[in-house]
Amino acid sequence: MRAIHGILGTLAVVVLFPTGGVLVRVLHGRRALWAHGLMQVLALAVLVGALGLGVHLVQEVKHLGLNLVSLQQEIRGERQPVAD
Repeated sequence: MRAIHGILGTLAVVVLFPTGGVLVRVLHGRRALWAHGLMQVLALAVLVGALGLGVHLVQEVKHLGLNLVSLQQEIRGERQPVAD
């Protein structure tokens, strides 16, 4: 699910939002405004979906009782794992 979270966020910010901006320049008249608006709304919906998935992932990790900060430090080698 982490990969989907990252892919959705990247898709929204790198592809969909800029495409909405380009559509204003490429199309003309009312069609440009509608295409731009719809693309921006779609991009926002995808971004909110990525945000919601990220929140769900954090809740899932907290439910498992893991401490994200210490886990990241251990992965990077900044902190040694504590023996239980």
